[in-house]
Order: sequence, then C-alpha cells, then structure tokens
Amino acid sequence: MLEGSAQGLASPSTADIKVYTCEKRFHSHDIADKVRRRYRDLSRLIELDRQSFNILDITPTKSYAVYMCDFINATSSQAKIQTNDDNENTETQTDEIEQVPKWTQHPAETIQSRGSAEGSDNKRD
Repeated sequence: MLEGSAQGLASPSTADIKVYTCEKRFHSHDIADKVRRRYRDLSRLIELDRQSFNILDITPTKSYAVYMCDFINATSSQAKIQTNDDNENTETQTDEIEQVPKWTQHPAETIQSRGSAEGSDNKRD
C-alpha cells in the first residue's frame, strides 16, 4: 500500500508535461490569431492622420528683458553709476637679461678661434 501511495504522490511523467506545453502553445497561437484578425478589421475602419506642430512657439528673449519683466514694478527705478572698476593696471617687474657679445669662427681649427668684444677669451670653459 505504501508503494501505491508513493506512486500517487510522484511527479507527473514527461509525457504529461509535453502535452501540457503543447496545449498551452496552441492556446497562445489562438489568442495571437484573434488579435491579428481584430487588428485587420479595425485597421480597415480607422484611418490615422499624421500632424506635426510646435508645442512651444515663443521667440527667444534676451536675458536683460527677462530680468526687467521679473524685477521691475511701479515703485522701482534704475540708477547708473561708474566705479572705474574696469580700469585695471597691472605692473610686472623682471630682471634685466645680461648680454655679452661673443664671436666664433667655424670650423674651429684652434683654441683661438673664439673670443669676445672685450678682449681675448682664449681660456677653455
């Protein structure tokens, strides 16, 4: 008796599972066919027109005009002043570059082929 009850609680066989999935597959094909038929019937009756338009059709405004619209009221007035803040003077200080005139003769054949304007510069550096 235990064997029979154990067989009753066992999972369904693979043949049962295949039949179930086939039935489900056929059921979903039937629904898809109904939807396709409904689309064909309605598409003959309904005709859609395409339209395009701008939702926001406002000319651009300058930032000063926006400021004036937001902050100006009957009790406000405008005042202009000059502070000379835009007149910037910047000074720099640099060291003077030392320059010494030198002369060379190319190709240098001897040690005496170079010198300076102050006198002979025949020593090796």
